[in-house]
Amino acid sequence: MDVSFRLFKKKIPKKIGVELRDLSILNCGCGGGLEAQYFAENGADVVGFDISQLRSEASATRFNYNKLNGLLVFESNYGK
Repeated sequence: MDVSFRLFKKKIPKKIGVELRDLSILNCGCGGGLEAQYFAENGADVVGFDISQLRSEASATRFNYNKLNGLLVFESNYGK
C-alpha cells in the first residue's frame, strides 16, 4: 500500500465526518479502485467509473478479489 493511500485511509473518516455505512458514493475517475475499495469495505454502496478501460477492469478485479459489492464502469465515449 503506498503512502498516499495510507494517508487517505487515516484522514478521510475525519474529513467527511459521517459513517460510510449505507451511504451511496459515486467515485468519478475511480482508477484502480483503492478509494472505492475503502468505501465499500466500510459499508458504502459504491459506483465507480473511469475513462480508462484498463483502470476500470483493475477496479472490478479488486472488487471481485476482495468479494466486495459495487458497480465499476468503463466509459468509452470520451471525445466522440
